Amino acid sequence: MSLELHELSEVDYNALRYEIIANIEGDKKYAYIDSEGYVTIGAGFNLHEDFVRDLVLDQLFGIRGNDHREMHQ
Repeated sequence: MSLELHELSEVDYNALRYEIIANIEGDKKYAYIDSEGYVTIGAGFNLHEDFVRDLVLDQLFGIRGNDHREMHQ
């Protein structure tokens, strides 16, 4: 039995990593409470973390932190 190594580009690595996480956790298109009690969306995007929440609101809804601060808290 031989072992072959394949080098992935950063883009391919990120796509493969996301696919693995999505297959394990699921890829939900709505916010839900994860097994640790955090509000999460997609494939494990923890909305409790400020930078993740800001990125999700910006990318999905075009809402930036300064626009509607109450949504970001």
